[in-house]
Amino acid sequence: MINLTCILLIALPMAILLVALFFLPAYIGRQNKAVFEYLKENQEIMRRQLETAYKRDSEKTLMSVSLQAYERLSLFLERINPPNLLSRLSRPGQKVAQLQTVLLNGIREEYEHNMSQQLYVSNLSWDQVMRAKNEVEMLITEAASQLDGNGSGTGLAKGIINKITENKKNPVDQALHILKQELRKNF
Repeated sequence: MINLTCILLIALPMAILLVALFFLPAYIGRQNKAVFEYLKENQEIMRRQLETAYKRDSEKTLMSVSLQAYERLSLFLERINPPNLLSRLSRPGQKVAQLQTVLLNGIREEYEHNMSQQLYVSNLSWDQVMRAKNEVEMLITEAASQLDGNGSGTGLAKGIINKITENKKNPVDQALHILKQELRKNF
């Protein structure tokens, strides 16, 4: 009986070990597959969450940049507004031709500094800004063409202001109105 007991004591653990060795790889494989599926699902959830967060951050950034574009274009229009342009750039003793050049160069510099803002506003707004810029340049050129180039720059300043008064329309006002209207509509 001892031999049978010894054999059972040795055979039973070996049988358990063999069964475990036979079923263990399948069990581990199922566990690995379950863990892999769990990780895959979590990775997909994390990817969607990151994508959503990225879109939200991108929209906030774009909104911020768009608001800054409206602000910069409003400032551009105010800076090229003839009364503001004249008070900022005219100097005592300037001749008509000198003042005309200074004013047109001032507009051009302001435009070059702000032209990238067209990416963040509608075509309508950008067209109005361009129309205002072009009309202010034409206004200056027309007023200067009616004067002697060596005449006093003060005469040109008065001529520009008179043309705005005669037309009862400042070219900048309409563009500012469109920008404000669009800004209120979009934000």
